[in-house]
Amino acid sequence: MKYGFACKIVDDWLKVRKNKKATNTKTALDGFIKEVEKSGKDKNEILKICVEKSWSGFNASWLDNMSNGE
Repeated sequence: MKYGFACKIVDDWLKVRKNKKATNTKTALDGFIKEVEKSGKDKNEILKICVEKSWSGFNASWLDNMSNGE
């Protein structure tokens, strides 16, 4: 299934997930997509943040924490 993510950022994120020993499942991907959509932000921007922060997953509320300086 294609979601329109930039291939290079996806490759980088999969490396982060591998290093964190996160299993790549459909359930994990579906949850990630749901949170990205909930954020209302550009999907590639979110994925880039995940790579930069070494997040193996994503929760839309984390963006609020980032903007509050936490």
